[in-house]
Amino acid sequence: MKISRVNYNQKTKFVRLDGRYLRVLSGSNLEDLKDSEFLLLYSFEKILAPIKPSKIITIDSKFKFKFLRANNCVVSPSSDVLTIKEELYLTPQIGLVIGKNRIFGFLMVLSFFTDCFGDVRDYGLDTYSPFSEFISNEIEDKFKLQINEKIYEIKIKNLEKDKIFFEVKKFFHKLFISDVI
Repeated sequence: MKISRVNYNQKTKFVRLDGRYLRVLSGSNLEDLKDSEFLLLYSFEKILAPIKPSKIITIDSKFKFKFLRANNCVVSPSSDVLTIKEELYLTPQIGLVIGKNRIFGFLMVLSFFTDCFGDVRDYGLDTYSPFSEFISNEIEDKFKLQINEKIYEIKIKNLEKDKIFFEVKKFFHKLFISDVI
C-alpha cells in the first residue's frame, strides 16, 4: 500500500494509490485509515508530504550519533528548499514511519545541509527535509534496504534492525504514531 496526503476541496486528506486512481482515506492517524471515495490521479490541488511527524529522529549510518529534528524541516517533494547559502549538499535517507506496535512503512527523505563536513546543525532548518510522495509498506525484505546515493533509489543491503531499535529505545523514551526515524 502507498499512502500520501493531498489538498483536496481545500482540506488535507490522506490518500492511497490504487492503480490510476487515488482512494481518499478517512481516519485521523495512520493506523486507523479506511477507504472512502475515489479521485482521479491528478484531480487534487497539491500533493503534500505524506505525514507531518511530531519529531524526526536521525541516526547516522554507523549509529555513532543521534539527534532530533523538528517537523518544520519537512516539506513535500515539490516544495522549494529555502536557503541563504550558495551551495547545498544532500544525503538521501530511508525514513521508518512508526505505527502502533510496528514499523508502519518506509519513505525516502532527502536531507540538505550546507557544510560538506556533515555539520548536523543544518539538518533541522525549515524546508531542509523533503519527503517522498508516498509512504510504502510494499517492500519485501524490510530490513535489507540501502539508498544508492548516486541515483537515489533503494538497493538491497543488510540493515541491522535489532541495533536500530535498541539504540533508539536507549536514547528516546516515547515514540508516537507517524514519528520518523
